[in-house]
Amino acid sequence: MNLITCQASKGAPPSIMPTNNAVAPFYGAIITVKNIRLAVVRVAPEHTWPVTGAAMLKCAQAFFPTLPIVLLSPRVGGFSRSYATFDLTQLIKHINADEIAWHACELTPPEHELPF
Repeated sequence: MNLITCQASKGAPPSIMPTNNAVAPFYGAIITVKNIRLAVVRVAPEHTWPVTGAAMLKCAQAFFPTLPIVLLSPRVGGFSRSYATFDLTQLIKHINADEIAWHACELTPPEHELPF
């Protein structure tokens, strides 16, 4: 697995929802699954539903603008919940949240809209 190097956030909770243009700490990694590079962002299980997942993805896109992003919750009872805007069916069985070397990152919201 390829990993991303990020700035460390000291003792911050894993969240990527920025508020008031503040820096939002989160945990993420860049992995390769079946020759596809993906950004994986660790979120709480309640953020793997379409209602909240879409907002979380939008925040993560500021940090990973060119990669497909998967929101992944920690494993509970042997399973992880996930959310993405693409079909994960053939990839998710190869992704184990316990085997990812998560990196603490800090996301500062962009000052302007991305060009795409």
